[in-house]
Amino acid sequence: MDWQILVPSIVAASAALLGVRYGAKANESRESLNWIRDQRLKAYADVLDAVDRCYSAFRLINSALKIEDYRVTPKRCGSGSDP
Repeated sequence: MDWQILVPSIVAASAALLGVRYGAKANESRESLNWIRDQRLKAYADVLDAVDRCYSAFRLINSALKIEDYRVTPKRCGSGSDP
């Protein structure tokens, strides 16, 4: 077997294997970053949904208080009249 034929074949096969390995590693890293980004977007959407529900609840409370003509009166601390 002639080394001039064998060495380029080994180098080409090694380069192909290294290329496949590097490509798989890059793809794994990209998929990991995409997964993290998707999880952050889901968490952000959940927070926005919770804020929207709280805002809706406070609007309902405000409407109910207006219907009942509720007036806020401050309590006096230390007046002794409270039980």
